[in-house]
Amino acid sequence: MNDGVEPVMIDLTDVFTTGMMFETRDELLKWARNVGTENGIVVVIFRSENATARPRTKTKSIIGYERSGKYRPWKNHNLTRSTWTRKCDCPFRLRGTRSSVGDGWYLHVICGLHNHELAKKLIGHSFLGRLSQDEKNVLGDMTKNFEKPKNILLTLKDHNVESLTTIKQVYNARQAYRSSLRGSRTKMQRLLTLMERDKYVYRYRKVEGSDELRDIFWTHPEAMTLVNNFHIILIMDSTYKTCRYRMLLLEIIGVTSTEMTFCVGFSYLQFERVDNFTWALQMVKEHITSGEVEVIVTDRDLALMNAVENVFPKALLIPHKESFVEAWTNRVMHFGNTTTQRVESAHWSLKRILQDSIGDICSVWETINIMIVLQHNEIIASFEKSIIQKVHRYSNRLYANLRGVVSKNAIDHIAAEYGRVKYVGIDQTECRCTIRTTHGLPCACEIARYSMTSRSIPLNAIHVWWSKLTFHVDASSKPSELSVKHEIDVIVKKFEELDVPDKISLKGKLREIAYPSTTSFRIGIN
Repeated sequence: MNDGVEPVMIDLTDVFTTGMMFETRDELLKWARNVGTENGIVVVIFRSENATARPRTKTKSIIGYERSGKYRPWKNHNLTRSTWTRKCDCPFRLRGTRSSVGDGWYLHVICGLHNHELAKKLIGHSFLGRLSQDEKNVLGDMTKNFEKPKNILLTLKDHNVESLTTIKQVYNARQAYRSSLRGSRTKMQRLLTLMERDKYVYRYRKVEGSDELRDIFWTHPEAMTLVNNFHIILIMDSTYKTCRYRMLLLEIIGVTSTEMTFCVGFSYLQFERVDNFTWALQMVKEHITSGEVEVIVTDRDLALMNAVENVFPKALLIPHKESFVEAWTNRVMHFGNTTTQRVESAHWSLKRILQDSIGDICSVWETINIMIVLQHNEIIASFEKSIIQKVHRYSNRLYANLRGVVSKNAIDHIAAEYGRVKYVGIDQTECRCTIRTTHGLPCACEIARYSMTSRSIPLNAIHVWWSKLTFHVDASSKPSELSVKHEIDVIVKKFEELDVPDKISLKGKLREIAYPSTTSFRIGIN
């Protein structure tokens, strides 16, 4: 293979000539590869034969250079792919043969010639950059923790300074790792398996007349407990560019008594239309059983706003604007939430962890799942902080009934109002009582009356929302036990009345409910 270049012939026969006997074939290959690396070539197995494969053959391995052989074009000549080859028809060959006596192996040089210059640096040669099993384990752990590929590569090189792995091989190994987790299942089957494993609440629907996914909603089981504790206000917004499917991600969040954000639910929607938003919000509403949603904060998305009015007709809608008329928002108990800043911050956090917008729906779900678990840990810690920590500046009698019973954030708001007492006194006109309306907390004029009579603020002066410092819902607010016995009996009766084709159809639908990982749903690209 000349290509107009002056031919080169380099003889490495002496380098690979050895009288050593190797105990195993692996030891022979290791020795040959080490010698090759020292001399600027990459040694690979060209062909292997076993003595039992054909009569009169010996067990042997033919070893060559990674650029040995010729390029073989694709059989389909109509392909327009841009192709390349590293093959240069290098004649270099070694033969490893098993000893006729014992289990030893010998190495013989068939041809020690190379028709190319030897490499000065071997980085970029894919064979030498392959990951060992230990390195694959490190890569898998770091991939699960959402480390960037460049950080994974730096860690691998930190563990092995002689590593020749490239960033492209890290990307390929990450993809292989994720594919190994999914196995032979489709992405939708893998997603449902993950949600079943972690006991997520989820719903999905398909495009009419096909198996293509239309919309899907999911929520963490503990998120349902939280939203039933803190259901008064919901904040929602949608965003694109979270995965490769060009689907809209609707995120719905709530706020705890410690003023921490928690994710209520997520929904991938096929279109940004009223019907899609309405379906997702109905999924949320059916799981809020402890009370009504009173306030909803959204961006000025007309389709979402119309859907909110359809599903939550009694809720007051606060569309986020550049500036707000306080005279209007101050009439609503919104606990200080009048913008979509919280949900936009949640979008930013999610996209920062995702790193790119070309991942599949399973990787997005896994990211969200870890984000929610960490979020819940922080919320539990904030509850415990309000219960067990005593702030010294709140040690006077005024807060005696509140310490360890209501959120520390509520006491902070009351303390800020207490600072206004010396200017406002008990004059309601001067006080305006805004915090009583918006937060359900004593305003300056109320606090002045308690202070003048040396009384502590009673617990009933605080909205019950601020005293919820747990994930658990009161037993009295839990719905009665549900049963599906009647529905199952009806389905069995209907099944018996159907003909064979309809029985097969109904059985298939029930099978997808019983075994979600066998679903035929697929995720399309708009």
